Amino acid sequence: MDLLDGDLRNLFRQNGNSVLRIKQHIMQHKKSFPFLGGDKIMNYWLYVMEQYTDVAFPDRECITVAPDTHVLQSSVKLGVLTEEEAAAPKARELAASRWEELLQGSGLCPIDIHTPMWLWSRSKFAVPV
Repeated sequence: MDLLDGDLRNLFRQNGNSVLRIKQHIMQHKKSFPFLGGDKIMNYWLYVMEQYTDVAFPDRECITVAPDTHVLQSSVKLGVLTEEEAAAPKARELAASRWEELLQGSGLCPIDIHTPMWLWSRSKFAVPV
């Protein structure tokens, strides 16, 4: 936070509210952001910042789906990943890439599907009646 004069909004300002630049900044200064260094949490945190503050990201499509266990399970259920792919070491990166590709031109950003897939998996894929 020293680089930001104790104000997190400076992270956004200094990086032109660009998701890509903010991600790069966090990765270059990992010690200053010990809990945001992972792809899953960093992307979900950016989504939360966008939803609950007045920050607007011009490149919001760069907030990838946060591929946690539930998103991976939902991705398998939907045929986006095979079970073998979901169990592979690079499953999270593969899921994020596939969702990004599938959603191109749809008007949805990858992070927009995170919560529905998470909730669906958490409910053991129950179908509302």
